[in-house]
Amino acid sequence: MQERLAERKGIPYRWQVLMAVTIGTFMSLLDQTVVNIAIPRLQSAFGVDIQSVQLVITTYLLTAGIAIAAVVFCADRFGIKRVYILSLVLFTLSSALCGLSWNFPLLVCFRIVQGIGAAALFPLATTFLLREFPAKERGLMMGIFGIPVLLAPALGPTLGGYLVTYADWPAIFYINVPLGILAIILCSKILREVKPESHLRFDLVGFILIAVGIGLVLYALAETSTAGWGSPRILTLLLGGGIALIIFSVFEVRRERRGVLPLLYLSLFRNGPFLFSILTTMLLFFRFMGSNLLFPLYLQQIRGETALQAGLILIAQPIASAVTSLLGGKFVDLLGVKLVVIAGLILLIIASWQLTFISTTAALWWLLLWLIVQGLSFGLCVQPLVISANSEIVPQRIAQANAFITLARSVSASLGVAIVASVLQMQSQLYLKQATGLANVTKTLSTHLLQRSAILAQQDAFWVLLIISILALLTACFVQRGTFKNTVQSLSAGEQEEGEAVRNVVEK
Repeated sequence: MQERLAERKGIPYRWQVLMAVTIGTFMSLLDQTVVNIAIPRLQSAFGVDIQSVQLVITTYLLTAGIAIAAVVFCADRFGIKRVYILSLVLFTLSSALCGLSWNFPLLVCFRIVQGIGAAALFPLATTFLLREFPAKERGLMMGIFGIPVLLAPALGPTLGGYLVTYADWPAIFYINVPLGILAIILCSKILREVKPESHLRFDLVGFILIAVGIGLVLYALAETSTAGWGSPRILTLLLGGGIALIIFSVFEVRRERRGVLPLLYLSLFRNGPFLFSILTTMLLFFRFMGSNLLFPLYLQQIRGETALQAGLILIAQPIASAVTSLLGGKFVDLLGVKLVVIAGLILLIIASWQLTFISTTAALWWLLLWLIVQGLSFGLCVQPLVISANSEIVPQRIAQANAFITLARSVSASLGVAIVASVLQMQSQLYLKQATGLANVTKTLSTHLLQRSAILAQQDAFWVLLIISILALLTACFVQRGTFKNTVQSLSAGEQEEGEAVRNVVEK
């Protein structure tokens, strides 16, 4: 009662939570892309080749993807607040150590620690928010929360380019330190602990299986751009990862049926809104990361823009996403997720179709127009899909659901980059071979042919992304329909008490 009276005089607790957890989420997502632009500088600083320096990116993504599986258990066993703050401390400390690294192996090791810290930040932040916000305010809340979620990975290359140009490579890591300290202080003072369940036992076998499976798959996808899809090593890694994940699924389903606590509740996928929201999210992030690979290459390699100029052009997309993320949250509260997401995907399909006509002489205003349309569509789709995925999940499973969402985003983003990179490489070589077979190639002509081959390959890649956008629209037709007035249904015979808890939350 005293807490409620205190809140009436200031900011309500749920909005304080939103303010506190947004910082950590922004940092973790920013570090997925901010390092990319610094790869040439890291090469010269440590004297390593391009394949070695890629470890700075892949180890972070791999570790974060693997650690997600253990995040839910740790949060349930030791308390969400404790685990979240510990993750912030790990992330902040490892960021400082990355900047202080005096040799390359140390930098890779500290990036691994940074990935462990980052794994919990997004899923646990979402869990806090969905626990505190009533159903009628979730659209607005997710709209506000979606601004940093969409801005961070898109701003990464621009911010990284500026810091590397006007400071040095350690600055891309040091920028996390003041933000991390601020986040730790706010979360320590604001967040309330959720009662931990001290009797839980860790599913070690399940963790080893999913760690091997996810690790092999993500590593294989990261290596396809250099080794190629037909490489025996890549095929072996994908096969090994697939087998490990199949064994993990069978093992976890059997544990759940016997009433033994699984590492992850795969039964969540029997929930329709959750399943189709996950599928749509995966297709959307495939599309999102695929285009994020194409545009910088187009601007720098084909149009001849500098890294900073390209970053300034590309910033139009995240700004548009931020605008519609906020407006989309209100639309969700009024119209429901389904209509908002479908509207966003229709915009995305139109943009994808137009971008199949991209050319070396395309007007800058034309490019900016479709960058903005893409941004608008992502802002309308990303966070509403999180709401839809959690719409019928009982409070005790919200952390599990958001761990799956985070994992799905990581895998689909890696897959999108790998496939689009492969399409670019194969098609550009094909077009170049066809062209050089028809003419005597002079030095001037070869430069023209390289550009021509590259732009034709870009058009083919956008055709692939157009197909992905259409598939996303089809799966979106099955996501949550309403406006969260009646989102709670009976999920299983063994969860009646949990269902009652959800009803109380929604009614409140």
